[in-house]
Amino acid sequence: MTPARPRLGSLRGQLLRWLLIPLAVLVAINAVSVYRNALDAADLAYDRSLLASTRALAERVAIVNGHVVANVPYVALDSFETDTLGRLYYKVTGINGEFVSGYDDLPPVPSGVKRSDIYPALVRFYHASYRGTPVRIAALLQPVYDDSMRGIALIQVGESLDARYDLSRKILLDTLWRQAALVLAVALLSWFAVRFVLRPLMRLSENVAERERVFAPFYRAPGAQQVNGGGAGLGLTIVRDIAALHGARIMLDDSPHGGLIVRVYFPA
Repeated sequence: MTPARPRLGSLRGQLLRWLLIPLAVLVAINAVSVYRNALDAADLAYDRSLLASTRALAERVAIVNGHVVANVPYVALDSFETDTLGRLYYKVTGINGEFVSGYDDLPPVPSGVKRSDIYPALVRFYHASYRGTPVRIAALLQPVYDDSMRGIALIQVGESLDARYDLSRKILLDTLWRQAALVLAVALLSWFAVRFVLRPLMRLSENVAERERVFAPFYRAPGAQQVNGGGAGLGLTIVRDIAALHGARIMLDDSPHGGLIVRVYFPA
């Protein structure tokens, strides 16, 4: 039987897989990291506008006749219902914890949420779920007072996360497109590099495979008829079978003076 030809195509594919699969894994890990960083960046960007809305509402909170009131015009209420950045919800809590205005079931501030160090205000930001919608809430402590009393009111403004998710997805998609182009460029460069590096081995493999064909029955190398006037093509086949019966190996090599060298190795 003719010896099996080495599968250099498989070797080339294996080398490319060793290069590209780890690279794809790194790209996937980086994509997760990019998306999380994008969410953090979106929070930082949109928290500023959320705090501005909270401060605008806090300016409408005052003490009137011994009670905390929120003088919010209907036009402002409409803006809180639907904003260009998403849906807004608010709640005003009085000095003694009493509900004043807004959505009375807005999620409270979780324990352990620290005050933001980014803005010069007594504000805390936190994520929550409100009526089945994920929201980001700013909770601002607002001093209120008059001649008869003073204290701290709590102003909460929540915003749906649609705009933040949209911004994060845009950042992620832009990054993925760039990384996909980079991976494609690396794949092409690797394919050409591996092909160039393996070219001598491919030529050697082709030569070895062609040389091993001389053991096939009735095979005659190109030009053999012109050199020796013919032949049945069974000589080396018979030699190989006899050598196999004696446990010997046959090695073929090029002669430095031209032609073929046949070496027979017998076991010691």
